[in-house]
Amino acid sequence: MNVSCRVFAFGLVYLALAGVARSDQFAGEPFAGSNDTAHSAGGANWMADGGLLAGYPLVNIGGLDAPPLPGCDAIDPAGCCADECSPPWAHRSGVFGELLYLRARDAEVAYAVPVDGAIVAPPSSIQVGRVAVTDPDYNAGFRVGATCALDDCSSLSLSYARFQSSTFDDATATAPNVLRSLVLHPGTANAGSDFLDAEANLDIDFDLVDGDYRAVWTAGDLWAINYLAGLRYAYLNQDFSALLSNTGTEDTLQTRVTFEGVGLRFGLDGERHFECCGMFLYGKTVANMIVGDFRARYTQGSDVDPIIVDTTWKAGRLVTVLDLELGAGWQSECGHWRLSTGYLISAWYNAIPTDQWIAAVQQNNFVNLGHEDMMTFDGLTARVEYRW
Repeated sequence: MNVSCRVFAFGLVYLALAGVARSDQFAGEPFAGSNDTAHSAGGANWMADGGLLAGYPLVNIGGLDAPPLPGCDAIDPAGCCADECSPPWAHRSGVFGELLYLRARDAEVAYAVPVDGAIVAPPSSIQVGRVAVTDPDYNAGFRVGATCALDDCSSLSLSYARFQSSTFDDATATAPNVLRSLVLHPGTANAGSDFLDAEANLDIDFDLVDGDYRAVWTAGDLWAINYLAGLRYAYLNQDFSALLSNTGTEDTLQTRVTFEGVGLRFGLDGERHFECCGMFLYGKTVANMIVGDFRARYTQGSDVDPIIVDTTWKAGRLVTVLDLELGAGWQSECGHWRLSTGYLISAWYNAIPTDQWIAAVQQNNFVNLGHEDMMTFDGLTARVEYRW
């Protein structure tokens, strides 16, 4: 056990002994040595009698003799806590799988709008129906990983997360109303054309790989707060396509925006356990600072000319991703099995949503593209974990 763990463990022992010494209920009474009695108050009902905890030998913590750590029901021949009785804050090795049910927000693309007839010039067109938008809904993803405990107070973990979403939308206009495109390049011949049918598809996917060192910052018998530091690899992909058609004519648009990078991550997580029932509450907050490159492409064509506009763009960016998760869970008597569910919010700052990329091409202005823009993901998580 490293120095910080030793100091922390001895501090717990001291506080527990001091609390019992002030208790009138048990003052002067012999300790029976029963495990049920010893843990009826969360493993803190200790008796100090000449430096002995009734029936238990002293253990060496940080070079000093002290009673065994709270929360232990058994002691092995070496004088250490048995694995089955590790306190709730103790780090343990294990594997986990997690279901992600998320929705991308601040990522929608408006691609067409119905207006009051082809005879009205575009600047004076009056909208007469809903704006056709591809707005992502909730989709499923997953996260898997493993943890290796270095000791009771620290561990290493590695995880991989994958999320994929696909959104389809279509719109139709009935004469004399028509559809006006919101995504075609205004300098092309068909930009001012009127359409009767339109459809679009938006795919948003990401891959995340996290490697963390995690350690106890502070803890009690039934709660703990940990800090973490590590690395994150992130890949974000946005694919958009639109098809606008009229009698005998079709115009198509395809765009792609990707980000790939690696950076540092720092955060805190905490748990509060409830005695006897195995239930607990948890919270996590992590800041990821990822350095990488954005790449984007815009391609417009028609059934007459397949390539009318074709442009690409690339630039380096520092993307900050803030993750916040709150939830509750249950663990088995010995803590080997854990089930939990929570609500997750992930905000990507300095990102480039698809609609901003389309607007930059239409305006021929790529200065500060993506600055002060953001995307978010939010939704539910459900996790199952096995520890040993």
